[in-house]
Amino acid sequence: MVIQSISTGHYYIKTRHTRRTYMPSGEKVHSKLYWGRMLKDLHKTGWLGGSLGTLLADLLSVALVLFGVSGTMMWIVPRVYRSAPVSERP
Repeated sequence: MVIQSISTGHYYIKTRHTRRTYMPSGEKVHSKLYWGRMLKDLHKTGWLGGSLGTLLADLLSVALVLFGVSGTMMWIVPRVYRSAPVSERP
């Protein structure tokens, strides 16, 4: 889809995943990638028509949950250890 701004003369070429902005002379000024839509399509349809994208998205989500849990434990354990009386520490 091509959209033109009448006041400035700039035109935009918008696709499903990108938007590119051009000056009236044809010089490219700006480019934007819609990551959310790209990742959503990758998760929904897979990579190259297969289930690889869905599998990668699921593995990434499990890894992020594990990183979150381990980070929380790394933050909590030292505080619990410091709050314990010296006689009860290992």
